Amino acid sequence: MTALLLLTLVSLVGLPGQPAAEPEAAAVRYRVDLSNRAQQIVKIEADIPAVDGVAEVVLPVWRPGRYGVLDFAAHVREWSAADAAGRPLPTQKVRKDVWRIEADGDDDTVTFAYEIYANDLGTRTRHVDDTHAFLSGSSIFVLSPPHRDELHLVSLDLPDGWKIASGLDQEGSDLFADSYDVLMDSPIEAGHFASHRFDAHGVDTEVAIWGDVDPDWQAIERDFSAIADVQLQVFGGDVHFDRYVYIIHAYPGGRGGTEHLNSTVCQTTPATFQDESRYHGFLGLIAHEYFHTWNVKRFRPAGLVPYGFNEENYTSMLWLVEGTTSYYDDLTLVRAGITPRDEYFDRIGSSTTSVEDRPGARRSSLSDSSFDAWLKFWGPSSPDHRNTSVNFYTHGAMVSLCLDLLLRDSTDGERSLDDVMRELADRFDWTEGNGYTPSDVRAIVSDIAGRDMGWFFDRHIDGTEPPPIRAALAHAGVLIERTTADDELLFGASTTREGVGLRVTRLAEGSPAFAAGINVDDVLTSIDGWSLADRSISDALGYFELGDEVAVSLARRGRQRDIIVTLDTPQPGGFEVREVDEPSERQLRIRDGWLGGS
Repeated sequence: MTALLLLTLVSLVGLPGQPAAEPEAAAVRYRVDLSNRAQQIVKIEADIPAVDGVAEVVLPVWRPGRYGVLDFAAHVREWSAADAAGRPLPTQKVRKDVWRIEADGDDDTVTFAYEIYANDLGTRTRHVDDTHAFLSGSSIFVLSPPHRDELHLVSLDLPDGWKIASGLDQEGSDLFADSYDVLMDSPIEAGHFASHRFDAHGVDTEVAIWGDVDPDWQAIERDFSAIADVQLQVFGGDVHFDRYVYIIHAYPGGRGGTEHLNSTVCQTTPATFQDESRYHGFLGLIAHEYFHTWNVKRFRPAGLVPYGFNEENYTSMLWLVEGTTSYYDDLTLVRAGITPRDEYFDRIGSSTTSVEDRPGARRSSLSDSSFDAWLKFWGPSSPDHRNTSVNFYTHGAMVSLCLDLLLRDSTDGERSLDDVMRELADRFDWTEGNGYTPSDVRAIVSDIAGRDMGWFFDRHIDGTEPPPIRAALAHAGVLIERTTADDELLFGASTTREGVGLRVTRLAEGSPAFAAGINVDDVLTSIDGWSLADRSISDALGYFELGDEVAVSLARRGRQRDIIVTLDTPQPGGFEVREVDEPSERQLRIRDGWLGGS
């Protein structure tokens, strides 16, 4: 059976947290040499049993949580293979990410040795220097398809004074994974870092922070525990893990996070641990990644079960994987008493603006944009993607909000989206090869609502009708209104400063600039004679009224030209969200059940 066929088999794998196995029981063993860490090079030796005289190894092309091809094999510097006695073996690269090794005997163990350049913090895949080694499995460890479901051992050759943080089972500097799936979804942080351990509702929790920071461990323990408490309530107290590890990278420019089986990697700036507002924002990321421990790390769409490591894994359900998780991250902070309600309402208003004013919402559904994530979200960047797709994080969050409030209304506040999450967690466990389908989600939502909810999916998830945010919020006695835009005029071009002008980086379809034929990469130099050398477009437009025609001077591929733009569209305002003055008892009951407390 070929490696490609084997990658499609369902994996019945265990999770971290079980007693560590004996090293001798491991089918695949990796030795990690960090002696060239100052040069950001990781050396790895993988001992792999041959099958019928052949060993094939594969380096994945993507990692969990980022549905875009990263081609980790591009960072392999050199490779070779040898038998148990150290004699070289014939090795051929048969694909960009697959190596074939000819063994001496049918069942001999071969050693595949390779080097990887590890200098990528931003994608949260691999980064090594003289202070630490961050190793995310899919970017570092080759897969032997016939042994995918067997025990894997990683032995780290650590410099003096270095320690390890990982969700994997550990004995000294050895780490164990019940399968390759567990290994590639359990990142390893080794080096110098600050750490703190505590019990969060029965879960042994560790926070490891790499970076020059002075954390307030008391605040971190309090707030991380409060987040865990709220989310455990969502899932009815069902905890499928007994350990959880937060790996935090604090460095200038750090941002974003990635979920893993019983751990997460979160990146932020050092200022997060010095500034209350930044820290508050960071807690939203913590809430997002922790919620993923259930949503996608316990239950997954069928298109992600099992992972096909060397190809795209398609699903139309990323709106639920990421969007619903985004909905719960802000909601968690409200229920935990960390975020005041009025601040949460401001975020709903901001998200509504993003959803309703995005041109791509008229052309692409949430399902379509989820399926095209490999192309238009994590794929090659294009300034036109905003015109042809929706953001399944933000748009999915607002659809989830609507579903939640519609379910509460249908059941007089008795049931909600929380029940949907619990049902998915109960019925669909990826370790049993069981992934949910769009039909499954439709059926669960309808069952909990007590009525057919197919219309909602047809219109707002598989269709392009905007989510019914106003009607949904009204069930909770919350009003949302579009604010005025102070008579500002829409131009429709996003720009960045370049010399004495503004380079166009993106255009909104249907805007005056788009209609007039202004192009991305044009450098705008003046509007109706007013120089843009030291002013913004909105400043220049302040002299005009709706309906005016203005001459825009620009440089395009080295040639000067003028284009007439008709200012026929007012700048849309944002949204104000507030509680109604005299809510009914029913609205109050739904609101308090939704947000928690009174």
